[in-house]
Amino acid sequence: MASIQQYTTKDGQKLWLFKLYLGIDPGTGKRKGTTKRGFRTEKEANEAAADLEYKLRNNEVTYSKTMLFKDLADEWLEYYSTMNKKASSVRVRRHCINNLNKYFGYLQTRAITKKKYQDMLEDLHTQEYKYNSINSIHSTGKMIFQYAKNHGIALEDVSLGTIIPRSSLTVEEIENKMREADLSGEFYEKAELATFLNAAKKFGEWQDFTIFTLLVYSGMRPGELCALNKDKDLDFEKNQITITKTIYQDGPISTIMVTPPKTEESIRVIDMDPAIMTLLKQHIEWHQSYHIKAPHQTYNEQGFLFARTNSKTYRGYPFAVGDIDNKMERILKKVPDLKSLTPHKLRHTHTSLLAESEGANIEAIMSRLGHKDDRTTRLIYMHVTNHRKERLSKNFSEVMKDFLTIS
Repeated sequence: MASIQQYTTKDGQKLWLFKLYLGIDPGTGKRKGTTKRGFRTEKEANEAAADLEYKLRNNEVTYSKTMLFKDLADEWLEYYSTMNKKASSVRVRRHCINNLNKYFGYLQTRAITKKKYQDMLEDLHTQEYKYNSINSIHSTGKMIFQYAKNHGIALEDVSLGTIIPRSSLTVEEIENKMREADLSGEFYEKAELATFLNAAKKFGEWQDFTIFTLLVYSGMRPGELCALNKDKDLDFEKNQITITKTIYQDGPISTIMVTPPKTEESIRVIDMDPAIMTLLKQHIEWHQSYHIKAPHQTYNEQGFLFARTNSKTYRGYPFAVGDIDNKMERILKKVPDLKSLTPHKLRHTHTSLLAESEGANIEAIMSRLGHKDDRTTRLIYMHVTNHRKERLSKNFSEVMKDFLTIS
């Protein structure tokens, strides 16, 4: 039977706990028990103790299995991987576990309390982790502790009831952040873009100019570009490109695989400039003539629009995102005066160019990019359209200046 007691915390708060005898440990011959704290009332402590006693009688939980959190997390990740999860999702969960292990890795799972878990969330917030990053770590923690509870490794899900801290900004702070937001490093202006594409044509490898031109004109992600199939995804009659997949790599080239896209919103059809589709048609013809049909080299044809042609072992294999990063870095070294961006930020360049066009609204731009919502996209849109509004205001003032001088 459980023993119910009241105790006082360091800050003077009066709470309740229960102690429950669990019998003799057959491995050590010693008595074993458990203590659970933090109940606000005696009734809550009694109910929790009764619930645990019931579960023990019916073998719903067991105390025979002790486990370090890091081992529990590894066991859970293996289980999670068997649930038809995307490789990219497993990679994200592994990254979150690495963060959780910094706090709990070498603790016994049953020694982790709600307070310790809440302290972890508070500390991540103090370290200025982004809210979305903390939320991802938190959601991983919740799944791990639910798994532990269901399998008798933990008494309770210590993540339940914990809260991710959020900073509340004043109106003045919001306005200051908007003014201070430096977007100059997020995209190329038109002249800078022309410089980059000319450099890609002059200094890049034979596919580079087409790759970067397509990224700029479509706004697609580099991983989506790498996964494009020349036979299935390009419609030359309608001048459209269909996005249904992306590329994922977790190791050497042989591990590259095609996976579903980032989100449901990522599945989309992009209307393209006919000149770009003509460029892609020329690219396919050149690729077919000089690489796929080359008699002196083996080519592993897999249908990719852009594929490796310089590798003896992997000719025909798709590029990975890192390869596109490396291509852009090599080109930028040839034009040291041009600011250095990443291929992903060519999406931001696409956003800025769309925002300058008449009639382009933020919802249409989000849809074209495959976003449900994105803070950077909105900031770039606001930045560009604010400049456009300023020009319109100046034009209006120019037209009306004679009216204001009428006496």
